[in-house]
Amino acid sequence: MFNLNSLLTPDGSTLLEEPMCVAEIFPKRDCVFLLPYFTSGEKATQNPDRKPKKFKLSELCVEIKVRKIVLGKLKLEAFKEVPEELNYDRKGDLLPSIAERNRRFEIVQALLDYKDELFYPARGKSPIRIVAEQFDTTKTCVQRYLNTFFRGGRAKNSLITSRGRHCTSPTPGTKKRGRPRKAAKVGIIGKNVDDNDRKVMKKIAKRDFVGNGLSLKKSFSNLIKEHFYLQKGSTAPDGSETEPTLLPLTDRVSINQFRDWMPKLLDCPSMKEVHAMRGQKVVYEANNAARAGHSEFEADGPGDVWMMDSTEIDIESVSYTHLRAHET
Repeated sequence: MFNLNSLLTPDGSTLLEEPMCVAEIFPKRDCVFLLPYFTSGEKATQNPDRKPKKFKLSELCVEIKVRKIVLGKLKLEAFKEVPEELNYDRKGDLLPSIAERNRRFEIVQALLDYKDELFYPARGKSPIRIVAEQFDTTKTCVQRYLNTFFRGGRAKNSLITSRGRHCTSPTPGTKKRGRPRKAAKVGIIGKNVDDNDRKVMKKIAKRDFVGNGLSLKKSFSNLIKEHFYLQKGSTAPDGSETEPTLLPLTDRVSINQFRDWMPKLLDCPSMKEVHAMRGQKVVYEANNAARAGHSEFEADGPGDVWMMDSTEIDIESVSYTHLRAHET
């Protein structure tokens, strides 16, 4: 019903008090070992480095069946999902954080070699203590590395530290774009915007938001349904429609990302110009199009320039000099 990559979130559960991930499953012994999943944010567990806690497998399955426990899937943080070929510098040497990942993975492998004894140790023969002495480190560090490995779905890259991330320059797919989600506080990091995301966002922005004048919310809904789904929706012969099965939140862009990317995708300086484009084209160009300059004289203020028309009037002009000569 669930596996080593499953995330168990309580929803009225009497067994779990917080979201937990699977460390190991022993079907024949009817038991499963779980770890608190969140280690940062508002819902972070108080003791992330404790040993996995034992639960009855049959009891968990019952609550999963009645949906008191919701199943999810573990996912690595974005900066850890980098191909192995990008883990080297220009000289061909391993990046420092990757060398540290390999060191930690060596410790974890030594623990996993104990198999069942890792969870059912013989008296006085704790694998955690033995491995800590073997690698000249502390038991707390060894347990922390093991727990991090379990929380990452047993992926090697889960052991990459958030401090000193191994990607030193931003490359496509390694940098989180757009505003942070509210869900980031509870461990949902969100999707990095890649080339394909930009392509489909531009398509929907031009067609729905600008072309058809749909609202941002409706345009975003169309974007998600058309391009971020596990299974497409279907229409029955009677006209009834089935909604598509969408990708998890961590695998699709957010509405904030869609809005923040829109001006750049539509070659606009800001969202204000994008909204202006939603009106009639003639009105938009009249209000926003550039105007050619000219070299004509311009008045600095009222009364600076006077213009006389050609209306004829009767006027008699007398020379003051001529009058003075006549008097003399």
